[in-house]
Amino acid sequence: MSRHLHPALLSLSLLVLLPGDAGARPPLTVAPLSPAEAAAEGIPTAEGDVHGLKIHDRAGEHRLVLTRVASATTAGSVDGRTDLIQLRATSYRRAKGGWSPEWVIRDEIQCPGLDIAAAFFTDQLTVTDLDGDGHYEATVPYRLFCGGGVDSSVIKVILRSGEKKLAIRGESRIKSGPNEWYGGSHQLDKALDAKENRVFKQHLLKVWQRVYIEQPGD
Repeated sequence: MSRHLHPALLSLSLLVLLPGDAGARPPLTVAPLSPAEAAAEGIPTAEGDVHGLKIHDRAGEHRLVLTRVASATTAGSVDGRTDLIQLRATSYRRAKGGWSPEWVIRDEIQCPGLDIAAAFFTDQLTVTDLDGDGHYEATVPYRLFCGGGVDSSVIKVILRSGEKKLAIRGESRIKSGPNEWYGGSHQLDKALDAKENRVFKQHLLKVWQRVYIEQPGD
């Protein structure tokens, strides 16, 4: 089976979740950020697919920028085919003189001579305040693939909020016949068992359920 790349930036249906009683906290607001706006604000973006969000929480203004860069490396590429895809999600906070990085999610896949794919599931990107502390959390799901047949992709769903990082990592589940499936295993970070992280665990599992099923040809 031949694989084609998932669109790196899908149409966004951004989910913003707040606890039931927001009290007097400033509201969490989210709006699109275009590559042109990011450049005008002095926020670095790589050459490639770019997706951005403007976020405001109790700490002030933030920018969340997702980039996907596909390239043919000098060694190992076949006829200029893409054999390296790099994904990056960076949160910036407004500081004196510009924007300061808060945290970064980096990943990549290098795959010479085989089918390669990597993309954010931007239609499942979420910005939340699940614990009600007024600080935003971003949940960033994405997939990585290198193979030559009907193989599962690597799936990761990562939640970041300041220094907090929680994740589910596993593989896609693929339908290989009318009633035949394989793959789909996953592992949760041990920190998700902690009582204070219960709400994050529930949220991550919901996002996982929305992204880990893969149909042949995806």
